[in-house]
Amino acid sequence: MKTTNNHAAKVIAVMNQKGGVGKTTTVVNLGIGLARREKKVLLIDADSQGSLSVCLGEHDLNRLDYTLASLMYGVIMNRPLDPHAAILHSKENVDYIPSNFELSGVDTALTGLANREFILKTVIDTLRGEYDYILIDCLPSLGLLAINTLVAADSVIISSSILGRRAYLLQHNPAAGKADLGLSYGRQTVSERDHCCSVTDLDLCIQLCQ
Repeated sequence: MKTTNNHAAKVIAVMNQKGGVGKTTTVVNLGIGLARREKKVLLIDADSQGSLSVCLGEHDLNRLDYTLASLMYGVIMNRPLDPHAAILHSKENVDYIPSNFELSGVDTALTGLANREFILKTVIDTLRGEYDYILIDCLPSLGLLAINTLVAADSVIISSSILGRRAYLLQHNPAAGKADLGLSYGRQTVSERDHCCSVTDLDLCIQLCQ
């Protein structure tokens, strides 16, 4: 059983203004890879589409009582919530804070707010002492929420995965896309069914993070 560390977690944001380039895939695979190396990991879904949350097993996003939006609104209204109320645990042995459509209103709520770029950092700082790594799956945007993510993060990974090309092929040329999905990616073969949550060979990325 992992124990709580006595140092601040390293916060890593995975970003790209473009969608479909593998941000969620990178966050999930990197997080699970670190967990398998006995690191305590928290993933944060900072995209109102909730792709990370769905990938980790939360398929009914509307039923969630507490999400990242809840925590950020709590800080905005000076009524901070216990962040642990929003943390879920996946079968892949990583914790995560989910998101749903409510997060789409956060950018508007931040407009005109003093110190608005520090709201997400305030949430994350309360959890830094409990994890080795906190990974943030960012939305494809450069709005105020993205700025919050940059302020909160210690480092940033710019995702430009080959999976983005495969997704494009699946949409515009299904035959070519399905053939491409059969190519080996790292040590495992990526398939349509499980490429979202499978752990691929991200050893180099994990080493850089450590």
